[in-house]
Amino acid sequence: MPEIDPKSPEAVAAWTGIWVFIEHHQGKIAKVSLELLGKGRELADQRGVPLTGILLGSNVKHLSKTCVEHGADKVIYVDSPHLEKYSTEPYVEVCAQLVDQRKPEVFLIGASHTGRDFGSRIAVRNHTGCTADATKLEWDMEKAKAKGEWELIMLRPAFGGKILAGIVCPKHRPWIASARPNTFQIPAPDATRKGEVEQASVPMTGKYHSRVIKFEELPHSGAQIDKAEMIVSGGMGLGKKENLKLVEELAREIGAAVGASRKVVDAGWIDRTHQVGQTGTTVRPKLYLAAGISGAVQHLAGMQESGTIVAINNDKKAPIFQFSDIGVVGDATKILPAVTAEIARRKAAKGKK
Repeated sequence: MPEIDPKSPEAVAAWTGIWVFIEHHQGKIAKVSLELLGKGRELADQRGVPLTGILLGSNVKHLSKTCVEHGADKVIYVDSPHLEKYSTEPYVEVCAQLVDQRKPEVFLIGASHTGRDFGSRIAVRNHTGCTADATKLEWDMEKAKAKGEWELIMLRPAFGGKILAGIVCPKHRPWIASARPNTFQIPAPDATRKGEVEQASVPMTGKYHSRVIKFEELPHSGAQIDKAEMIVSGGMGLGKKENLKLVEELAREIGAAVGASRKVVDAGWIDRTHQVGQTGTTVRPKLYLAAGISGAVQHLAGMQESGTIVAINNDKKAPIFQFSDIGVVGDATKILPAVTAEIARRKAAKGKK
């Protein structure tokens, strides 16, 4: 795909609209795709263009309704037995052709395991770039107003989270960006919305080097942090591995998931599936309690959009206090047991009434 002249109205006009890749598993749309429909709707309204959901799979037409309810103006779906389970080759083969034929200006993809594999390959196949793990997506409104030229600024943390880099791709389309789950908010569904649903016919070779036979879901100990409404996380301020049980006890008492900082994971105190942060999992629970976590930028990047943030740290100058709604200066190893005991007491008292 050749370069385009960003100052040529004809070249730019050939690429229009915003697409969202609709990831789905076991008949249910992935949360990150719903989040991106919300962000895509916002960008589409500002730009004055339609928002389209791209749905690949087998017997997936029924998912179109959910896409429309969450903001899509149109859903393009491709139905094939080869697409029943996600596999790199058939998915990329189909979508690369759709991009080449339909020419979207923006293509948003969730930075899940599937999305990381899919997005980068779509970018290579269509000779454009892909901004991974974007935390903000915004139009350059000054440029749009001054010159009538629209350009998407894709922002992501760089250099270990020390800076926020704004990435642009002026000479290639589409602009492709991926975002981690819990980066954007899911829009409230509107059952009254109407949208167009189109089944696209795309030629497929059917000759692939690999195929997916089945998926096996790994067992999880306790609640998964990316889906939890409450998380209690522990950091190195707990002092030693044995004290992590204080976090686990409080989490169990209130029905929360257990999270951890990167240093705790690196020290081998807990499995990496519990890591919150830029190099772990981005979370957006209603309640996030950080015990003994100072608040390095990498950790803050993964939890600062939580509803209510409670921080316990014996350093009153810890960065996390700047982001917390409730801050407690003190020893987490003494405060956590007291909080757990008080919650247990109140629950017992309430049960007696």
